[in-house]
Amino acid sequence: DTALADSAAEWLLPLLDGVFYRHELVGSAVESTDGRRIGVVLDVEGEFGGCRLVVQTPEGDVLVPLARDICPTIDAVAKRIVISPPEGLLELNVPRA
Repeated sequence: DTALADSAAEWLLPLLDGVFYRHELVGSAVESTDGRRIGVVLDVEGEFGGCRLVVQTPEGDVLVPLARDICPTIDAVAKRIVISPPEGLLELNVPRA
């Protein structure tokens, strides 16, 4: 129920700038800095200081470190994350045939 979820969110404490609750990131569209659509955030793994986005892509799930250098733009309200992945990161976790 959306009303229940909205009322529960009212009880959450405000976070520091650049810190997000998991539910704010799950469902976010992920794109590269050049505008290429990468996928959608399925989950956030890890704890404060060592988190990874689990991004569903057409090729399979990819783990993307949640770091400012790699995720320079996170708009939790618009559900949009822009990433600047190091070379090979997006291919690293894709299952091989």
